[in-house]
Amino acid sequence: MSNERTLYLSRKACPENLNAIPSDAVKFTTGSLFVQLDEIDGITTVMKDRSFVYYEFELETEREVIFSAGADWYFIAYLNGELIYSTYPVGNGALFNTLTFSGKGRKGRNLLTIETIRGRATSLFFFAEGGNLAPDLTRPGEISGDISAIQRNIKYMNGINNAPVARNMKYWQQAKISYVRNHDASISGYGSAHIVDVHMIFPDFSKDPYDPASYDFVLSDKYHKLILEGGSKIFYRLGTRIEHEPKKYGTIMPPDFKKWAVICEHIVRHYTEGWADGFNWDVEYWEIWNEADMSSTNENKCTWSGTDQEFFEMYKITALHLKKNFPHLKIGGPALACTFSWMKDFLAYMSAGERCPIDFFSWHIYGTDPDNVEKIGGFVQSILQKYGYGDAENILNEWNYIRAGVPDGVPYNQLAIHGMKGAAFAMSAMLSGQNSVVDMLMYYDARTGTWYNGIFDFYTQQPLKTFYDFVVWSKLMDLGKQFELNVDAGEGIRAVGATDENGKAGIALCRYFEQDEMPAEIPVTIRIKGKKFTSATALLLDEDNDLTETNCTCNADGSVTFNMKGNSVVYVEG
Repeated sequence: MSNERTLYLSRKACPENLNAIPSDAVKFTTGSLFVQLDEIDGITTVMKDRSFVYYEFELETEREVIFSAGADWYFIAYLNGELIYSTYPVGNGALFNTLTFSGKGRKGRNLLTIETIRGRATSLFFFAEGGNLAPDLTRPGEISGDISAIQRNIKYMNGINNAPVARNMKYWQQAKISYVRNHDASISGYGSAHIVDVHMIFPDFSKDPYDPASYDFVLSDKYHKLILEGGSKIFYRLGTRIEHEPKKYGTIMPPDFKKWAVICEHIVRHYTEGWADGFNWDVEYWEIWNEADMSSTNENKCTWSGTDQEFFEMYKITALHLKKNFPHLKIGGPALACTFSWMKDFLAYMSAGERCPIDFFSWHIYGTDPDNVEKIGGFVQSILQKYGYGDAENILNEWNYIRAGVPDGVPYNQLAIHGMKGAAFAMSAMLSGQNSVVDMLMYYDARTGTWYNGIFDFYTQQPLKTFYDFVVWSKLMDLGKQFELNVDAGEGIRAVGATDENGKAGIALCRYFEQDEMPAEIPVTIRIKGKKFTSATALLLDEDNDLTETNCTCNADGSVTFNMKGNSVVYVEG
């Protein structure tokens, strides 16, 4: 189904009749997944302003109709004037918690009315039809493929924020984590706050940035050695952790941007050129700052104390300085919290005057729809392309499951992240990323002291369910090459197949559902052109199994069949 559709927009107060398009509504056609409502009629809205978007469609018979929508920050949906879904007053988790809902359409004309309520940052809006009929969740899964149709290498979808510790090191090494981003290492879990962040390594800004005595690398060195011991590469975030506390230390704007760039230069030299009793490590990625756009709409200024323009200036000075000194390294950022209007301003500044190189563009999302990795990754790519940065690596380096609007908030999400729902979401996001323009993913988080850590138990450091997703991904990476798969399967299934030079095949599958009630188990059959499964092994990850070998049948036609429950992962190899 094409994304292009005709919608209508009205900004008047809530109409008395929600089953009619106002006569003054603005008609617009969009082929984009995302619409900036402020740009439709040139009216800039502010926090809590309302807009009404109308979508008219015809049905041949009465039937259930599926939709997906999201808005920054709230939306309320009506079908033919009747309320069918709402994220108000708790919120939608910004645009990126795109939610699926349904209503019973009638024969003939139907009108979906979506009331959006603006957040601080943007009036961005997402809408898509999910299909005219509710999916048949009992339909057997049918997956076909062609092992000779190689698409790409298996990508680094298995990066993580933060390092292992001694008690989980053997598991970390088993999972073969590719990259570790060191953001938020100073918050908890590694014995000290005096690590990684620039203001911790260079604690007195008045000191000489060329003098090794001005720097304190001791604890940061210890932390980074853990990453290398775990078999991972370092992805270094220059800047500071987020500071929710009322007094700021690291998010204070540096008083001299050029000097700050020189300080960053010497941190790079310490870890890559042995400066100040340092190391000659292969640290390729250097990211400047984290989520400065969040402070544009947050009075607490928890990520950047200055203005947007001051951040743009600081970033550009630093990036140009580092690239001049280290042309062989990858310099990028800015770890966007996905304020897209801010992203456009940032890229416009970087491309004006002396063009600022951006080797990679990093961004963050949280939500419940794993396909947002692919959808929003594509949207990010389109903006990069528009400003001439289409060749920059597209890196999503913070992501996890978060359901917005649940009454118990953190406890619900914590239990989900630590359990099989979080693992099914994470595996589905990694599979989505492999089939997208995104170059790298980094799960948030592996710190021992945070509820975002779905990898290891807080007390025992034993593996949680999501740990086994990374074990599965390591098997795909060992094979190396992704081959074509066509997933015509029961609702919720995502899959990626990989092969090696000897024709061995491995297929990772996940059947993920956001709802709390799971559908019935279904049989799934895989048929691969050029590959006959005369023998196969199937490993199952679910509530009761941690990649335990499970029953699968190799059929006479060379296909393989096994069963899948909702919120489960299966890895088949043969």
